[in-house]
Amino acid sequence: MDQNQFVIFVLEDEEYAIDISKVKEINRLKDMAIYKIPKAPYYIEGMINLRGTLVPIVNARKKLGMDVYEITKRSRIIVVNSYGQEVGLLVDGVSCVEEFDLSCIDFSLDEIKTKSDYIAGVIHEEKRMLFYIDIEKIFYVEQDL
Repeated sequence: MDQNQFVIFVLEDEEYAIDISKVKEINRLKDMAIYKIPKAPYYIEGMINLRGTLVPIVNARKKLGMDVYEITKRSRIIVVNSYGQEVGLLVDGVSCVEEFDLSCIDFSLDEIKTKSDYIAGVIHEEKRMLFYIDIEKIFYVEQDL
């Protein structure tokens, strides 16, 4: 068995998973101010000052094409390292950390991938299904040539 740990987070009523090896920390928004960035892409919520490091915040709902959701006390920022830079992912809530056998992940879902390039696969168990998010793709920004 090849087990990996995943951080499970929630958007709307769906569960999503990201590889824990990409996650640096998870923060509450209670004591953080998100500063708006002029002319930023629509999915960039702003920037936070995380112990002296400026971290851009991507709104996961906007990036995945969902309705905008009001930030609540359950909302979290998952700080990840992507392409050598710290980036935050604003989510509705974080459920837990879980281990899954890699054989539970279906990576061959071409129809789903056409709808969202960020979904790398689906983790399926007997009574549960989670979308496995490719963190590198969700934070990739195409450079203007």
